Amino acid sequence: MNLDLIAHSSSFKSNFVYTDFFINQDCNVLLLTYNPEKSKFLDEINSHIVNSIIDLKVDEIPQENITDCLKEYFISLNWQLYSKFKRQQTKEFGTSLLLCITLNKKAYIVQFGRILCGKTENSNFEMIGNDWENFFVKSMDEIFLLGSRDENINVKIHETMININSFLFAIPAFIAQKISQEKSENTNKIESIQEYARKEKFPFFIIKSGFIKKSHKIWFKSNRKRFVAGLMLFVIIISTLYVFYGKNWLADQQNILKERNKEFVRNDLLKTVIETQEILNSTFQEIYELNLFPNKKLQAVSLWEKDFQYDFIQSPLFDMHNLYLTFEYHFIVLRKKSDHIKWEKDFTAKIINIELLDANRLLIVTSDGQINCFNRETGFEIWQKKCDFPQDISDRKNMIHQISLEKFKQLDNSMIVIPNKNSISFMNLMNGELIFKYESENEIKFISEYDMLERSLYLIEGEKIIQIKLDVKLS
Repeated sequence: MNLDLIAHSSSFKSNFVYTDFFINQDCNVLLLTYNPEKSKFLDEINSHIVNSIIDLKVDEIPQENITDCLKEYFISLNWQLYSKFKRQQTKEFGTSLLLCITLNKKAYIVQFGRILCGKTENSNFEMIGNDWENFFVKSMDEIFLLGSRDENINVKIHETMININSFLFAIPAFIAQKISQEKSENTNKIESIQEYARKEKFPFFIIKSGFIKKSHKIWFKSNRKRFVAGLMLFVIIISTLYVFYGKNWLADQQNILKERNKEFVRNDLLKTVIETQEILNSTFQEIYELNLFPNKKLQAVSLWEKDFQYDFIQSPLFDMHNLYLTFEYHFIVLRKKSDHIKWEKDFTAKIINIELLDANRLLIVTSDGQINCFNRETGFEIWQKKCDFPQDISDRKNMIHQISLEKFKQLDNSMIVIPNKNSISFMNLMNGELIFKYESENEIKFISEYDMLERSLYLIEGEKIIQIKLDVKLS
């Protein structure tokens, strides 16, 4: 049996959806938060909750201990949030939250506040945790929000089995109330949730269970166990040697062949291409002179325009879906096709550099030495680090850049190269941790992109160029 996250909402305002969910993954994590207002303080609360859940490393907790660990975690988290809410004025003292952890066929669910959970199986509906009918008549004092009390709380961990062809879902209480008030008793709740989600924004998720197709072919009989064991040992040894030595060797050979092909095209075929192009140009000129095809005029049509109250400080960056607009203290992500603002951020210090990293991450550097890594789609802050680097970094070319796993296959994660006046820091793309630091006695004026063939970076120090080779050694 496998689980599939068939639908979930996008993060918006001060509500947040966090998913660490993949098909065939043993341990999956889903988090929903819900707040009735938008504020920077509630955004910080969501970031604190998400980061603490990531640090909890649920997938490393033994299944028999997960209930006790979650109870201890939420007792501690409640006290942390209480101290934060106590110093702020918000509509609600506390936040609504639902955490769902799936381990194989079982789901562990923790509920706080105005998010409800349910399961459907063969047209039968089952409430999980809070009772839907009684929930709508409860007073505010009876609805416990996370962070609203300073004493030790009684955390309930609801466990449920996710059987074949069943759906597990979570929605805010006001959507649950609408679904409960629908006249038809046979209304498909999953279809209702998806229909409401098309009309308005609210945090939700829907999980479906299904079969995993298995092959029933028997490859070896019992009397061949020794042969299989020996073969597996051989495969493991070869795989180990390949991981540490083979990947880069193969990658180097591929890159060398690519370069040779480029040289062949440039040197041996260039003359032929030029001659062919001249013949084509002459032929087309004769065709146009015969008026077989009318000359066409270039036209430019404005699709949309948008004014801003800020001064741009650099040209827009863009990817497949978005435009990235940079101002002195402000950053905006704009949808290219609709010109709608997807998300935006304000900064207390001047923005001096923007880098688009992989398909999911964006790096923003400010003049106070702060490096912020954001999710491109949601604007969620993944990590933040203080770093020492020259203030004129925005005027220097080829400085901050990424060395990806595609370029350096022996890495565990992609790296970010961040230069300083007399050093270069190599940081982990996933968490911002420092991997190692290269230091020089001289000022580093420029740094090249990563050379895959030589596994090197080239530095300009004064009037000389230096090659530094990057390598991974077994500890």
